[in-house]
Formats: sequence, C-alpha cells, structure tokens
Amino acid sequence: MSHRVESDDRLESPNVESGVDALRRRPEFRGPVDPPDDPIHGEGEANDHLASIYADRDEQFGAAIPFLCQGLERGEKCVYIADENTRAEVLGAIRSHGVDADAALESGALSVLTPAETYRSTGEFDIDAMVGFWEDTLARATDDGEFSGVRATAEMTWALDGRTDDDLLVEYEAILNSVFADEDYTVLCQYNRERFPDEVLRDIIRTHPHVVSDGAVHHNGFYRPPEEYFGPDDPARDVERMMSAMRERTEMKTTLEERHRGLRRQNEITADADRTFDQKLQALFELGCERFDLELGAMACVDPETDGFVVEYTSDDHDHFEPGTELPLSETYCATVTETGGPASVTDPLADGYEDTTVHREFGIRTYLGTYVPVDGDFDRTFFFVSSDPRGEAFSEAERTFHRLLGRWVKYELERQQRERHQRTLYEIAADADRTFDQKLQALFELGCERFDLELGGMARIDPGTDFFEVEAVSGDHEHLVPGAQVSLSETYCRVLTDTADVTGITDPLDADFGATEAYDEFGVRTYLGTRIELTDDLDRSLFFVSSEPRDEGFSEAERTFQHLMGQWVKYELETDRRESQLQSKNDRLESFASMLAHELRNPVTIGEIYSQQLPDESDSEAVEYVTEAFDRIEDMIDVMLVLTKGREAVDECTTVPLSTVAHEAWEEVEAPDATLAVTVDRAIQADATYVRHLFRNLFENAVKHGGDDVTVAVGDAPTGFYVADDGAGIPVEEREQVFEAGFTTASDNGGTGLGLAFVEELAEVYDWTVTITESEDGGARFDFRNVVADS
Repeated sequence: MSHRVESDDRLESPNVESGVDALRRRPEFRGPVDPPDDPIHGEGEANDHLASIYADRDEQFGAAIPFLCQGLERGEKCVYIADENTRAEVLGAIRSHGVDADAALESGALSVLTPAETYRSTGEFDIDAMVGFWEDTLARATDDGEFSGVRATAEMTWALDGRTDDDLLVEYEAILNSVFADEDYTVLCQYNRERFPDEVLRDIIRTHPHVVSDGAVHHNGFYRPPEEYFGPDDPARDVERMMSAMRERTEMKTTLEERHRGLRRQNEITADADRTFDQKLQALFELGCERFDLELGAMACVDPETDGFVVEYTSDDHDHFEPGTELPLSETYCATVTETGGPASVTDPLADGYEDTTVHREFGIRTYLGTYVPVDGDFDRTFFFVSSDPRGEAFSEAERTFHRLLGRWVKYELERQQRERHQRTLYEIAADADRTFDQKLQALFELGCERFDLELGGMARIDPGTDFFEVEAVSGDHEHLVPGAQVSLSETYCRVLTDTADVTGITDPLDADFGATEAYDEFGVRTYLGTRIELTDDLDRSLFFVSSEPRDEGFSEAERTFQHLMGQWVKYELETDRRESQLQSKNDRLESFASMLAHELRNPVTIGEIYSQQLPDESDSEAVEYVTEAFDRIEDMIDVMLVLTKGREAVDECTTVPLSTVAHEAWEEVEAPDATLAVTVDRAIQADATYVRHLFRNLFENAVKHGGDDVTVAVGDAPTGFYVADDGAGIPVEEREQVFEAGFTTASDNGGTGLGLAFVEELAEVYDWTVTITESEDGGARFDFRNVVADS
C-alpha cells in the first residue's frame, strides 16, 4: 500500500522547486516568506522574476552573488550582466564565496557579460531585441539538456544613460513576467536606490512579483501582473486588493501572536521545576490540542524493525488509544513519521492510502499530526495528536514547527531520564558490597550493552609495546572472544587505544582501515566502542563493547561520557584491589614475623623464668623480683603483640570465663598494695581466659598509673556486658579516642608503652564487643563493654 503524506522535507531540485523557493532556503537570506496567494491574480501567476533594491555595493553583491552561486550549485546556466561594476570585480566577488569561477567560465556554466554584448548590441533600447536575447539564452542552455535552467542577474544602471525612456523600461520589466512564466528561468534585476528616481523604483516594484532588499526575499503585495498592468483601470479590483492586503496583514499579526503565545506557554511548562515529567507532558498535550484544534495527544513506543507500537501516554480517555494499547506500527499513521523522520500529517486518509488501516477503519481517526522522537539508549517514540473529525486544510508550516519543538523537548527529557537511570544503576553496582568485582563487572557489561545497544562487553589486558592483547572477561558466549584468548593487539579494534585513553568508537570498519584485521574478518565485529584504562603497576586494560551488526550513526557525546565513567570505575576497582592485595601481603608478612618473633622470645623468657626460680636464697631479693617482673612483662607484651597483629587468629577457642574470678586473678598481678578492687560483676562469658585476664590487668594498671596508688577500681555488670571504673583523675574528652591508638601514652616516664589500651580495643574488636569511655560516678574513667556473649 502506498501512503501519500504531507511532510516538511523538500528537495533542493530544480525539477520540484522554483528558484524563489530555493532562494528562501539559502542561509544568506532571511525568510522564508509565504508564497503569494492573491485572490485577484491567483497563486499560479507569480513567477521567478525578482528585483533587488540596494543602496551600496555590499548590499548589491550580498544579494546578487549568493543568488548566482546557488544557480551554479543547482546545475543552471548562470549569466551576470555587469554595468555598474567591472567584469573583474564581479568575478572577484564570486570567488570570495568559494566558487571556482575560472572552471565555471571554462565549462560554460557561468558567463559574465556587459549589456553591449547582450541585449543592447545595437546601442539602442529595443524591447523586442532584449526579449529575444533572453529567449535565445534559455533555448541554447536547455535544448541539449546540459543545464536545468537559466539563472540570470543584470545590473540595470545602463538604463540611466539618458536615452532610455522610463516608461519603456517599466513596460519591458512587465513584459518579462509573461516571458518567464512557466519557464525554468530565474532572473534578478538590480536597481540602485541611490541612482534611480523614486517614481521609477515605485513602478519597478509593481512589475516584480518578488523583491530582495536588506537580505530578505519578500513576496510583493504591490505586484501587478501583466494583464493588469497593460489592461484598463479597474477601481473595484484595486479596492479588493487593498482590502485583501489589510486582511493578510491582520491575519499574519494574529498568527505571530498565537505563535509567540504558544512558545511562551511551552517554555513556562517545561521550565516549571515543581512539575514532574508526566505532569509536564500532560500540560503539553493540552497545549498541543488547543494549538492544532485536535482531540487527543499521545506518545507511543515504536520499533520499526519489529513493526511494534505501544501507547505510553494519552492526554484523555479514548475508546481505543489508552496506555498499554498495542498495535502493528504499520496499522497506524505513526508509520509515516518513522519513515520520514520528521513531522508529518494526514488530513485525508482515503486519498493518502490509509483506508484499510486499523486506526482509520476501527478507531475512526481522520486527522493526524505526529513526529518521530529517536531516543538515545532507549525505545524510540512517536509524539502525535489525532482527531476523529476531518480537517479541511493542511497544517501550516508554523504548526509543524511548533509540533517539532514539542517533540524535541520530549526527546531531551527522555534521554536525560535515561542517562540518569543508567548512571544510578552504575552507582548502585559500584556500591553493592555484596557483589564481588567479577560480579560487578558482569553487571557493568550488561548495563553497557543496554546503553549502547551492542551485543557483547569485554575487558582485555593490553600492551602496545609488545602488541599484546588477552581477553580477561566477557559478558557472554562468543566464538573467539573468550577469557584467556590472545591475539595481536594490531589485529583488534583496540589498537586505536595505543596512543590515547579517550573513548573511541568505530562504526565504519572499512573506512577506519580495519577491513583486513582478524576482528573484522574472523570475529565478525562491525561496531566497537572502547576506552583504555591506564594502570600504575600493572598492564593496561581496554574496556570495550562490540556488535556484529553495523551501526548507522556515530556514538553520541552522552554515550562516550558514560563509557568513560565505566572505565573510571574499573580503573578505581583494579587499583584498589591491587592496593588491598599489596596491603594484605604486607599484613601476612607482618603476622608471620610476629609469630616468629613471639616464638623466638618465648623460649629465652621461659628459660629465664625457670632459672630465676632456682636462684640461691641469699640472692638479692629485690633484683630477683625485678628480673621476674621483667619476664612477666615480656610475656604480656608478646600476647599483646600477637593480638594486635593477628587479631582473631591469635585467640584460642572460647571457653567459659567467670569475670569475677579472672578480675581477681588479674588484680593479684598488679603491684598496688594501697589500691582497692571492688568486684560486683556476676557474669560468665565465652572467651579466652588468658586474654581476658590481660585485658583486666591492663585496665587496672592504667587506673593505678593515672589514679594514684590508693585508687579504687570497680568491676560490675552492665547491660549486655560489663564495665571497669575508677575514682581517679579520669580521661579528658578530647583524648578518649586517642587512648586506644597504639603508642599513645601520657605515662612514658613511668614505663608506659602505649600498648595496653590498644590491646583492650583490639581484643574487643576480635570478640565483636563495643567499648566506650565515659566518666565514672566518682569522676574517674569508666570503660563499658557491650554486646558481650554470655555463657549459656
């Protein structure tokens, strides 16, 4: 079935577009202006006969040269008749627009002549000779098919020679309208406003359907066609023309006001930070229905490849169109916009070939205005308005433009939401503590394949210096790209990363000189997006996504940015993992050294303790006591060192430990005869008795050192644990976090090592206890231990 649609895509071809239509689309000219629609002389009477009214050479060449250059681009025979300017000046102006004037002259596509070489070869003003010149020029240019038409511009200052009658000049211009009618002729007559009399210019304007001035092409409302210009005076016709001009001016002003009002309302809606996307969309539907005088606005997800169409949003209730409605795309008017890619409309479904479609036959839709919204990284959409009532006239260019603007905002918002969703997913993957790096990497591959619409994600170890490439991980099954597979880097698309870490995409492998590589020939890769991950102490990596399907367009800046973010995360994870591995290796070496040192120290300490007990009775008792205490201290420090370096591994299996008993045993080891211990704790816990005794002794000795020889220390029950408190000087608030740091001590003069309380905190962490320091009821220090596992 063939469907004819009203589309805004117009071809730049001389066969389907007039010279004036093409000129309006030229960037040097403002516009476009509406085509003439005069109720008196009719739309078809206007032709491509223009007058350029200029004040200086810049304005003159600013219109004439682009006009002529466009003719050369369109394959027309171009003629410039110079009078006010020299031939060299004209050619220089043409060259300044980037045109190879010499080549155009040599091929015959361009001629720069003077009036004496053309229609004034006799030196006299002869209308018949001048008309004959133009007719002959057209015949010679088009008879053999070499040129599609004639594009001519003439400097009219030759008419100021004093021998040319002004009335005859105006008559000549009026006659040319008949000569050029229905011919492939576009002529621009140049008039210098500073040199021609106003009364002549007034009549010149009346004889040209179009006027170029101040860089704009104007439809001339004062134009009089030949039959009127040479016919009898007709006051009624003149009155009607005046009334028509006033109506047109009023209608144009009204249209502009409506257009501006609609744009202002659109901006207010889309800029409203208090509205959600759904609320903004509904407001735009309402605005569009009002602007186009249609019943329903809607948006649908479409997939031209699978002929898919699913309604996503509607502006109101409808018997057939509602969110979730599924149809073959080919059974809807939206098939039109997916083909053209731009705004399109249907106002006569029968004439346009839609008689048998579901939307016409069953839904009763008679009018449609829609646009295609391609969404980067998501399903494409169609944004459209429909009505069950037929529309008698086509949608205007202003309505199409407004609809296109609405569609662009929808595209921007959908792509912004998609980018934010993908970024949130990326952050969620990166922050998921329950996943390993390999699991996160697979999730990343899956996310990238979805984001870029590619088949496979992968990571490889690369070394440009040795042409090394080894696949490290991939997201799915592939005949060639499997973990451990090695190939020369130069045989892969990743070779583009040799000299750069920028994100690089390849969508045309042959043009990028990859046609002879293994990746293209054997692996069948046709699309690639990759980035290089530069590492400090390891081989670099390439993070890449590939597909066996070609991609019609390049990767967007948003896609490249997302690929860069994924590469940065992989870099962070790899370097963090390497640092942690290095740290673990150091810790392992430290633990091994600590175990060895403990073993080496325990042997001589044990021997020393045995021999100290065999010293003769007459030995110096004070010296023996010092030696014994030194050995005990070394034994304690060995235990502390093992707990601090090996943590839970240093602790033996847990047994039942009565806290009251262990506290008294620890107190007996403290040299403080004037100090007092008050034990009220009545709790048994699961732990290692030796280390718990060390914990109590370290706390007791800390209390004696800082509270004095007569300090009182209390050990009692606390919720989910126990406490140790004293009535000494206490610990300042600002020091309570520091006291647990290894090496921190305020009693170094009294033999403090700064390891005692560090051991206390480390042992608490080993058993998953929490320990806090507060002030006791007597103003001293209080250590609370919570979450202590009680003996059952």
